[in-house]
Amino acid sequence: MAGTNPRTVGDVSQAMQAGVLLPEHVRVVGRMTRPPEERPVHDTIDDIAEWLLEPPRQIAEGILTFDEFAWRLLAAGIPLLRATFHTATLHPQFLGTTVTWWRDTGESVRVMIAHEVAGVIPNEQNPVWRVCRERETLRRRLDVPDEELDFSILAELRERGGTDYFALPVAGAYAIAYMVTFVTDRPGGFTGKELADLTRAAQRLSIAAD
Repeated sequence: MAGTNPRTVGDVSQAMQAGVLLPEHVRVVGRMTRPPEERPVHDTIDDIAEWLLEPPRQIAEGILTFDEFAWRLLAAGIPLLRATFHTATLHPQFLGTTVTWWRDTGESVRVMIAHEVAGVIPNEQNPVWRVCRERETLRRRLDVPDEELDFSILAELRERGGTDYFALPVAGAYAIAYMVTFVTDRPGGFTGKELADLTRAAQRLSIAAD
């Protein structure tokens, strides 16, 4: 899952809808749906943090690790609607990869993003650039007027029922940070403790990602 290219672009649906990107620029390379009976029903942030220190290293596919991570956070009481993981790659055809998990569909999808998308979204309007390259932590409430939504993905997430968006860099062994995002659909958004718990758990992802 590791890479060093800083120009990874994560949320590209708006560009695809506008016809700027072609379907071949974003290739689905993995998809899974965990059966309800295999989803954890109770967990804790402490246990998730400990789990990330060892077992995920034995999982060959990153999508499996992130899917397990998201379901365990939900089982720990974090009211997640969506979670994503973004990283650059060293692949000659693709500059980045993203894994996206949705609670409402129960599905995790991994896509590879072609080099051609670089520059389509201006850096200042691209949360992935700002988090991975500039190492910003972004928190945006979604239950606000349209003019306060400064990234196109935020409006899309609000349409899916999202109320709060949290994105943070995850430092790894490479020059460019990984990026993890969390979205809730609970009225009022995330609490301060939930943001702290998400930050603590997300930082451990670098162990598996590296």
